[in-house]
Amino acid sequence: MAVLGGAFTTTLDVNDQVTAVLNRRMSLANLNVSRNEAGVTPWADVFGTMNEGKRLFGNGAGYEADIYGAVLGFDYTATCGGILGLAINVGTSDGNSTGNGQKVDNDQDFYGVSAYASRQFGSFNTKLDLGYLVTKNDLKTASSYFGATSEKLDAKVFTVGLGAEFLASAGAVNVVPHAGIRLTTIDMDESSFGADYDKMTVYQLPLGVTFSGSFDAAGWQVAPQFDLSVVPTFGDKDAVVTYAGNVKDTTRVVDTNPVQATLGVSAQNGAWTFGLNYGLTAGGDDRMNNSLNANVRYTF
Repeated sequence: MAVLGGAFTTTLDVNDQVTAVLNRRMSLANLNVSRNEAGVTPWADVFGTMNEGKRLFGNGAGYEADIYGAVLGFDYTATCGGILGLAINVGTSDGNSTGNGQKVDNDQDFYGVSAYASRQFGSFNTKLDLGYLVTKNDLKTASSYFGATSEKLDAKVFTVGLGAEFLASAGAVNVVPHAGIRLTTIDMDESSFGADYDKMTVYQLPLGVTFSGSFDAAGWQVAPQFDLSVVPTFGDKDAVVTYAGNVKDTTRVVDTNPVQATLGVSAQNGAWTFGLNYGLTAGGDDRMNNSLNANVRYTF
């Protein structure tokens, strides 16, 4: 049930949302991030996303999930421009299988903690984050033979990401090419129905470019930005489950090369900064994600 209910895929979707929040906080493209003044900044970020991969699992089967969450954090900006921070996340999702195959519903709750740091050297910026995430999956299905069936499975996620970017100017527009690598492991509980899931190790290689600028409007510093990225993915893209008698079943649960576009704007007035971002992810197997993110922070 965990595979068809999207437990693996939604767990990775949640991790992608949380790490994207941290990346926005650390990126040079975010012109309203203080970098030359020491200070402590508490911040909050909320997100909602509608994700689907209608044919991801093969044979016309896939999943869909609506994910809602919040990330709360604080960081310290040193006089050298380095940032060191800590964040916690919490949220929920409502997902289900789509298309052919067994119909499975998945109500998921999640929580986690992350640490992150960035350091700017002239026009060059480095980023690092570490995270631990737990998703609690409440899976339900029904069949004419077994009737209604349900089980609860937890997935434990560890992730580490390393990135680099370079700030260049083209007139009034800042151009920030960026690249990175991320390792994520997903360890799903063993099913009470005799299914043992292999631990997955997924590598992502985000490559892209961000365009941003800023202007003053009625005392506010407004900074729009647009990012376009491709995320090649390799490693364990299949969920492998072993049943009694050493019978194995393999299902593709991770996209290969999704393309992501994000349009955002932030506005700063004094110590307060507000931001809004819309993201679109498209890929093979009818992959389509739509996300909306809002954030606020205050710098002491």
